[in-house]
Amino acid sequence: SHPMAGSEKQGMEHASGDLFRDATCILTNDEHVHEDVLLLLQRFWERVGCHCIRMKAADHDSSVARISHIPHALSALCVHSALDGGDVKLLGLVSAGGFRDTTRVSMGEPSMWAEILEENAPAVLERLDEALSQLGQVRNWLATGDKEALRECGGEPGAGIGFVKGRGRSAIRCAFAGRKRNGLLSNC
Repeated sequence: SHPMAGSEKQGMEHASGDLFRDATCILTNDEHVHEDVLLLLQRFWERVGCHCIRMKAADHDSSVARISHIPHALSALCVHSALDGGDVKLLGLVSAGGFRDTTRVSMGEPSMWAEILEENAPAVLERLDEALSQLGQVRNWLATGDKEALRECGGEPGAGIGFVKGRGRSAIRCAFAGRKRNGLLSNC
């Protein structure tokens, strides 16, 4: 089972009684565990506030690579890209909500995220290859001055954000507080 809930914050002082409220919990059963056991697990997650869905492990891995693992990797890349060679103090002063929102997820524990990415490497690599291809295309549009393609690249305003919930305090101070803590891997 995999409850789709969490925070970039760590420690008991950040514990939340409503962490699982309205969260989705993914149940996989590729190993064909008896239905009674699966129902027991499902009831547990429902009692702590989740709604459960079932899927194959490969579908789970692909889905979480798309909506969790790649966003984390790209968020960490945004932090590194901003800080590399930049005046950290100045960047901290001029950054605003967009940077905070984009980089919040990179505040998670680096060693935990390294393990998560390694555990789901095949699905993450597939999505990274697609992201690299898309970034290359955006680069080409910029290099050739293709404004129409750049406009279309953004998609419909607000598309895909209806399900996103904002939690936690400002990440701007955290993003600039210590580069080593905010990387994709602890040694970035």
